Amino acid sequence: MARVPIKPVSSGARPKIGTQQSPKAVKPKAVIQAAISPPKKPAPKSADEMLYYGFHACCALFKNRRDTIIRAYCTEERLEDMGLVLKWCANNKKAYHVVTKEDLEKVTASVHHEGVALLAKRKMPLPENELFARLQMQRQPLVVLDEVLNPHNIGSIMRAMAHFGWQHLVCAEQFAVQVSSSAARMSEGGSEYVDLTFYKDATSFLKNLKALGYQTVGSSTHAKRALYTTKLNFPALAFFLGNEITGLSKSLVSKLDFSVSIPSSGSVESLNVAMASALLIGECVRQHGLNP
Repeated sequence: MARVPIKPVSSGARPKIGTQQSPKAVKPKAVIQAAISPPKKPAPKSADEMLYYGFHACCALFKNRRDTIIRAYCTEERLEDMGLVLKWCANNKKAYHVVTKEDLEKVTASVHHEGVALLAKRKMPLPENELFARLQMQRQPLVVLDEVLNPHNIGSIMRAMAHFGWQHLVCAEQFAVQVSSSAARMSEGGSEYVDLTFYKDATSFLKNLKALGYQTVGSSTHAKRALYTTKLNFPALAFFLGNEITGLSKSLVSKLDFSVSIPSSGSVESLNVAMASALLIGECVRQHGLNP
């Protein structure tokens, strides 16, 4: 696809793209004078490519993995915000298109694009053996999911984890889910800071965790032990959460140290799994502080 010509962005303070603040520090005098490009759905050429959209998701991708960007899209309203990204695309011979909001909806198949999208290489999962090599060197807390497949929940869990500095999200290989475009958007950039790992065998995975001194804690509305009266081990701690229909599988629960419940009025059956994960991590942070 031909690259749209771009005038150089004026020099000045570089915006802090990838932070929670909007990168409006730069106000280029020569904002990109590009014709509106006809939108094309950027079908990934391979399974390792994905379309990312949402402002903070794209900012985090640019901050951490800009070399993986293949193509950029933004609306006229986002030209100033995305000035540094578009300048980088021009300097590195990466195609970009300035499109209308409606056309970007067609490109992303979503109304939640927030005026920007990036086609880029996927962030690859962290292999199980590499995860344990890291944990051997330095204990780090984990969140482990059991049959949680909803991309909005996965993205929200990643957002909570990144907020508190928890880096490792794990799920069973048979329920392996890639971080989708919607999950990345829901994470608000968190997916760039959280590594996803798939384990092959629950028994072996838990055995390896316990060999490192990990406390394995399930989340269940039926658990008699309350979260807020339980002393949590940190940082050698792994929270296990199941989906909202069946919860954690009985076979997995039987292998854990214990399960905890989050106090409830009983008005609803349970919390959303993403909300529950945030409360679990938040209580650990209350007891021990942020993950170093």
